[in-house]
Amino acid sequence: MIKKSRWKKFQLGIIATLLSISLFQGQVYAQTDISSANQNNISQENNQDNLVKNNQKNQKNLSPFTKEDYMESSATQMAQAIRDGRVTSEQLVKWAYEIIDQKDSKLNAMITLRKEEALKEARELKDTGQPFYGVPVLMKGLGHTVAGYDNTQGFKFMKGTISKHDSRYTKEFKKAGFIILGQTNFPEFGLKNISDSPLYGKAANGLNPLYHAGGSSGGSGAGIAAHYAPVA
Repeated sequence: MIKKSRWKKFQLGIIATLLSISLFQGQVYAQTDISSANQNNISQENNQDNLVKNNQKNQKNLSPFTKEDYMESSATQMAQAIRDGRVTSEQLVKWAYEIIDQKDSKLNAMITLRKEEALKEARELKDTGQPFYGVPVLMKGLGHTVAGYDNTQGFKFMKGTISKHDSRYTKEFKKAGFIILGQTNFPEFGLKNISDSPLYGKAANGLNPLYHAGGSSGGSGAGIAAHYAPVA
């Protein structure tokens, strides 16, 4: 009887020990679950904070693109601003012509302007991944013919000669996404380093109109210096 009683007590002790271990493991698991849940909550809160910060950063970066930005930005920056919805190509073209209207009476950098066509092209241009999507550009009046515009080589006897076709360079510029504003001044046949063609007159320096713009791409250089466009 004594041996059986001891054996029974021993069995009960084993059972009690197992129950204690089981309860302890349950508490550990419960604490682990709570800790995991807290970590998940903290992680979610951090993710939300990061999203808010990123949104605020993006909103700051996507601030409206101004006329001052146009005068200071590169061609690739302008293309990105258009894609980001900060500005339209049409607005860039309008600013370009405003600047030309303000300054070109003194600089004489432009020999032709294609305002209506440029605005129409800017409105209708589709984004197909062009590197310079919707960016205004100036084309030199010599060697880069634009359909419907001067092709005189700068000679007086060729005054009124109009190109029927875009040159290969002009076509490639358009494929790259550029909007052509017009043609720039140059010397007769590009043979001098001063742009003072008898047909178009002297192109003044874009930084100081009292000086020559140089050549043969004098009008292009003056236009860039005066912020007509980022590329010429």
